[in-house]
Amino acid sequence: MAVCHRVLLFVVCAFVLTNSADTTAQEKKKEAVAAITAPKDGGKVDQTDQVEGKLNTTEGWPVVVIKPLVGIEPWWVQPPVEELKDGEFSIQAHFGNEETKPGTKFRVMIFVAKSKTDAHSYKANTTLKALPPESKHPRSEPVEVERK
Repeated sequence: MAVCHRVLLFVVCAFVLTNSADTTAQEKKKEAVAAITAPKDGGKVDQTDQVEGKLNTTEGWPVVVIKPLVGIEPWWVQPPVEELKDGEFSIQAHFGNEETKPGTKFRVMIFVAKSKTDAHSYKANTTLKALPPESKHPRSEPVEVERK
């Protein structure tokens, strides 16, 4: 009888832990204030390619940044988002230059500035050694892509 109780306890604990982990992951996905919808994680990109995203909030304005995953490279601020349509946007982003080798990997992220004016203060083709604190500018989950 004691063995049955231990097995039952184990099964209940495993069920609770599994479901709470799933719930936490779902809550985290729901909490993301922005998401990159294209390119997809693991996708291939050209030197200049579309980055599409969506804001899951009605407050703030997106800033797209890209970081080459080679050595100690900074984040490159991409051209500004000019228009949001139902929270969705698209920009032409730059993944390296003509000297960038095929197979070079990049990380793409969106952070959300407080306003369009604030977002446009991050000038295209400038670099950031680090992203602004998430408490100041919440961000999307990163997407990693590879240059064709």
